[in-house]
Amino acid sequence: MADQIDRGQASGEVRGAGNPHGSNSPGIGELGVAPQRLAEWRDVRDAGEEVIEQALQGALGEGRAPTKADIQNHVRGTFGTGENEWYTPPEYIEDAWRSI
Repeated sequence: MADQIDRGQASGEVRGAGNPHGSNSPGIGELGVAPQRLAEWRDVRDAGEEVIEQALQGALGEGRAPTKADIQNHVRGTFGTGENEWYTPPEYIEDAWRSI
């Protein structure tokens, strides 16, 4: 899904976040996709198949069905750390401040 939306934004078929009102194309919200959900899809895609497979196999190895939390913990790198929080990398915070 992340790839499809990214392609749509690159081609102008889907309005990007940087152009909220200057296009007749639908935004992700109008497509029924929350920004947080798109961010999660991008994180999973960018983590790669190996990370997702580790999450799935870990849960199955424990005799249970994999959950969204299993995958998110592996994607975020918090699996096995006891951490359930993660923080925005400083470079993203700086970019956000510069765009204000």
